[in-house]
Amino acid sequence: MALDACYLSFLAKELNERLAGARVDKVYQPGKDEVLIHLREQRGRSRLLFCCTPNCARITLTEKEVENPAQPPLFCMVLRKHLIGARVERVFLPAFERAVFVEFDAKNDFFEPVKKYLVLEILGRTSNLLLLDEQNKIIDAIRHVDLSVTTGRQMLPGLFYEAVVPQEKKPFAEASAEDLSALIATDLPLWKAVMDTYSGISPIVAREIAYLTAGRTDAPANGLTPNQKDQFKKALTEIPARLREGNCVPCAVREEATGKWLDFSFFPITQYGEAAETHHYETPIALIEDYYEKSAEDIRLKQKTRDVELLLTRTSARIERTMRVREKELEEGKKAEHYRICGELLQSNLHLAKTGMTKVTVENYYDECKPFEILLRPDKTPQQNAQLYFKKYNKAKTSARVVAELVKRDKEDLSYLDSVYLSLCDCETSGDVDQIREELIRTGFCKNKRKNGPKGQISGPRKFMSSSGFTILVGRNNVQNDQLTVKLSRKDDLWLHTKGIHSAHVLVVSGGKEIDDETILEAASVCAYYSKGKNASKVEVDYCPVSHVKKPNGARPGMVVYDGHYSVVVEPKLPKTP
Repeated sequence: MALDACYLSFLAKELNERLAGARVDKVYQPGKDEVLIHLREQRGRSRLLFCCTPNCARITLTEKEVENPAQPPLFCMVLRKHLIGARVERVFLPAFERAVFVEFDAKNDFFEPVKKYLVLEILGRTSNLLLLDEQNKIIDAIRHVDLSVTTGRQMLPGLFYEAVVPQEKKPFAEASAEDLSALIATDLPLWKAVMDTYSGISPIVAREIAYLTAGRTDAPANGLTPNQKDQFKKALTEIPARLREGNCVPCAVREEATGKWLDFSFFPITQYGEAAETHHYETPIALIEDYYEKSAEDIRLKQKTRDVELLLTRTSARIERTMRVREKELEEGKKAEHYRICGELLQSNLHLAKTGMTKVTVENYYDECKPFEILLRPDKTPQQNAQLYFKKYNKAKTSARVVAELVKRDKEDLSYLDSVYLSLCDCETSGDVDQIREELIRTGFCKNKRKNGPKGQISGPRKFMSSSGFTILVGRNNVQNDQLTVKLSRKDDLWLHTKGIHSAHVLVVSGGKEIDDETILEAASVCAYYSKGKNASKVEVDYCPVSHVKKPNGARPGMVVYDGHYSVVVEPKLPKTP
């Protein structure tokens, strides 16, 4: 965990300098683990974000616009009651642990001045946000914790707050060269010995100390050379001194090959060498906002995607179960001809059948007068048995026609949901997922449970440029596919779609020019990449002028018909960016 007590101490100090005296204007809870407080201060307005999501818990100032629910959660309503109009007194860490306190000067129901505290505990899976009164009694918590789910501290309204139990270690801010003898008298790796000795640091700091000491992160503690011991003393002197002197140099490292964030700290990180690029920031808050912004968006995207994916899975399973039942009914409907023959043969041979008989054998004049056995109900007369067969015939004939249409519709529904799932897998923002949900509501596969309110930002079609300079547009979902094909296209543009499998609609904007073969191949590769055959080595793609593409009346989003097309087999890939 990079956001350790060391970095939090710098973060709390900066927040305290910037927010002391600010008044609480608004309180929102955009997510189940997030609280956003709007503050008014002398320099303007600020947004203080508290997040206790396990893998990206943090406190920071943010400028990012977030979506707020139409109905605020209960915890948000409690915060509004107690904090609206209050002033920030200070932001501090009461101990060298990962728990940040924000103290407010507020008023009670009798307009008497009181103290209120918002406490953010950054403790991995047990991260929490609590509101305390001046007696340290819990007013409410964003996550209620009782003894049924944990053997640790309870977090329930009305209980007194129990602070984070301090580790039986020496605070890293108090580290010194005098600790050297104890640290190198162990068989552990050096970084692990540092972690076991000091509190408030993350593994990235301990590994960096080992790297500065021995040039590698896995160096043993008991195998240091005299020169390495001198380097170790230097690290144990200079790095803790940064904490005591407030000398923070926010630094984050990103993997060179993939661009993925690796870690960050309050001083330069060198252990990754040339495998990572280093980013320096002016303030601790600037680093936190940049580092966690993508992670937070990814988490929101995964949550929304998981909800829609579950909806698609359940709906598809229900349709498949219904379709299997109907297919059995369709098999039964194929017996209609048998029932008709039985009825007609029995009607022609009533003299051979008697009441009480269970079967009768007659000559089948439909099959060269071969013997044909007809089952009878003994409680019915021969005439009544014949009428029963005619009744079964009419029912089976009607059922075969109706059920066949229903089975056809079920197969179309499954195919459509399959195309929606393909679009869902390629979603890049939460707004893309919102648009897919709106599409499912419009087509009747999802109920509109949300009230009118702000939605996530919806991206436009994906845009690429061919090597010849032609613009290639790719729909992100079925709604955008329709917009590309029906509204945004011109008759001389080129339209592409994979043959026989679901894919995005791809449009090559001609701009009045003749589209060259290289551009067609590149657009076809893009179309194959955003298709169900993405992982195949080769995919066949159809292409034709937009004028050959038609959307049938009443067709679902993304469904079109086309003719006069050509085909090309390509490898699924995206064009190289210049």
